[in-house]
Amino acid sequence: MSAVELVNTLYNYRSLLVKIQDDELKNAVTSGNQSRNFLKSVSLSYSFLKLKLDVLSHSVDHTRESSTLYMQCTLRIDKESILLEEIYCVDKERGSYLRDFIQQQSPKTWNTSISENIFEAETLRYLEIADEIAKEGYLCSTGDNYNPGFFSKIVINDDGIVLEQINRMNAKSIDHKQDYHMRDLEIFIPLSTQGEHLSLENYKIGQMLITFDDRSSKNNKACGDRILEKIIEKQAQFTH
Repeated sequence: MSAVELVNTLYNYRSLLVKIQDDELKNAVTSGNQSRNFLKSVSLSYSFLKLKLDVLSHSVDHTRESSTLYMQCTLRIDKESILLEEIYCVDKERGSYLRDFIQQQSPKTWNTSISENIFEAETLRYLEIADEIAKEGYLCSTGDNYNPGFFSKIVINDDGIVLEQINRMNAKSIDHKQDYHMRDLEIFIPLSTQGEHLSLENYKIGQMLITFDDRSSKNNKACGDRILEKIIEKQAQFTH
């Protein structure tokens, strides 16, 4: 599956999360509670979908922002079916309500083939480039059997899209001190001009930010070298 197909399908769950956010904001007003500012995040890692709402708060002098978890829902993809695994909410009563709401409103099947492109052409272009880069590490060595697509995790948050390909095979094993993987690839694609990302990116292709680090053992450097070569190649080829 391509990143375009996956992100288009995942966006259906972001739409569900927006409904949840709006419902919680209305409930706060009705209940006379203080209104909240929510941060939304939807992620897909292997067979698990996570919908997350964090409450954004500011320091007294408004110089710092922080967030705390308000709600997190985990769904599991079982073949093409979507199963609700667990849900947590700070407010237990709202948690029970949200469980029923999500079971009613969540898509019942996972099917990337019917999703339409909902992103701008530039975003689709970045997603295609991201695929080409990540392909270099897919099934390249031990631990490189990623999912979804060529990535180990895909996230859509309020700022943009994050695609991760992380291999930590044998990194914590005392029996493999000379044979381990510590390779991280993270790609950030902003969805607006206000999109921000706090990672220490090494490379930039247009507005797409890439962080790449490979501290694998010497015998496991070849895959990382291929990824790096592709990043540099795409940098050189990119034109607006």
